[in-house]
Amino acid sequence: IRDRLMCANHGVIVARPSLWDAFDDLYFLDRACEVQLLAMQTGQPLRIIDEDTANAFGKQILKWSKDEGLKHFDALRRMYRKRYPELDT
Repeated sequence: IRDRLMCANHGVIVARPSLWDAFDDLYFLDRACEVQLLAMQTGQPLRIIDEDTANAFGKQILKWSKDEGLKHFDALRRMYRKRYPELDT
């Protein structure tokens, strides 16, 4: 089952069982895209991560527990509220 959909010129749609889970997917996808764009801006040839390393990292992400995900979501929500207090209701 695919739970992420990349829509050309429209963004990303994520379908996950919980808000924090969907948020984590989008957060880490955004960070990965940011890192790739920064690397591409150097104009240097990119060194592609080998498949074994990529798979090992993916397995670590799959082990991300609900508690860890909720802590991450809550921490980012606190940072957002601190930066934009006028939007907090």
